Parts: sequence; C-alpha cells; structure tokens
Amino acid sequence: PEYEKAAKQLKADEIQAVLGKVDATEEKDLASKYGVKGFPTLKYFTGDVDAPQDYSGGRTADTIISWLTVRALPAVSELSSAEDIEKFRKKGKVTVVGYMESDESKKILSEVAEENRDSVVIGQVTDKSLGDLGRIVLSAEWNDEDLTLNVDDKFSSESLTEFINAERFPLIDEIGPENYKDYM
Repeated sequence: PEYEKAAKQLKADEIQAVLGKVDATEEKDLASKYGVKGFPTLKYFTGDVDAPQDYSGGRTADTIISWLTVRALPAVSELSSAEDIEKFRKKGKVTVVGYMESDESKKILSEVAEENRDSVVIGQVTDKSLGDLGRIVLSAEWNDEDLTLNVDDKFSSESLTEFINAERFPLIDEIGPENYKDYM
C-alpha cells in the first residue's frame, strides 16, 4: 500500500519518476540480473538499464517520494530568483544554497552535491543581486536560523562536506528505520 500511495503522489506532484512492480518469484532471470535477493527490493533506473542504483530510503510513501524527488532534481539546481530560492528551500529537510562566484567553488559545490544526494538538496545562486556571493547557506527544518559557511581560500570539498555533516542532523532525534543509516 505504501508503494501505491507513493506512485499516486508522484504522479500528482508531477515528479518525473515511475514506480514499477515485478514479481521476482516469477521473473527469476530479471531478479538474478539485478541482484535481487530479498523482498521488497527497490532499484532506481536512469538512462542505463544495466546499472541501476540501489534504493537507500525508507519504506513509507513519504520517504520513497522524498528519495525520488531528490533524484529527479539535478545534483545542483540553478536558482535565478528570490522566488526560486524560497521554493527550493522547501524541497528537503536540509537544503544547501551556494552563493558562488568562482568556477572552482562551483566545481566543489557540484562534487559535494553529487556525493550527498541522499542527505541534502543543493542549489546554486550566481547572481549577486540575490545576495552576497562567496558563502554557503544551510537550512534545516529543525533550525530557527540558517547556518553560513564562508567560501574563502580554505574552501574545499572536505570543508564543505564537514560543514554539511556537522549541521544536517538535529541535536536530538529519534533513530528509526528511516534514518538509522545517517547515524551509522
């Protein structure tokens, strides 16, 4: 029932993802091809049908939708208006907006975005009329205020990853099937 709820909501939200169902007890060759050993198993296919990603989210409709929503977005979303920024900040529990100036900092943001698709949604602003460039702003639904990391000569993939990992969790949280991997 959770998968059906998720499929209906994905369609209603116009998210470009489709949930399909295969009975692996009958489609044994297909299950073997994709390494299905337990049930249910979810696989995420993009352009290459021979190399799907393993689904790493929870089993509720909300967590399936959240995981697929992130996958439907580019690794770094280009934000070109104040309205874009405000809408973007609602796309995940943790969002990161890079107000980027140099090509090198944009490259770092892109690398970190690709590596952290499961945990944060990342956008980029390059228009200085939308705010001071040279900073990263992290917003989390449990924080009253945004957190900022300055992009300076010490800015690197490591420093950005460290900042995100240090700030993407609430101080107190209940650990359950939906988030246990984050804490391990």
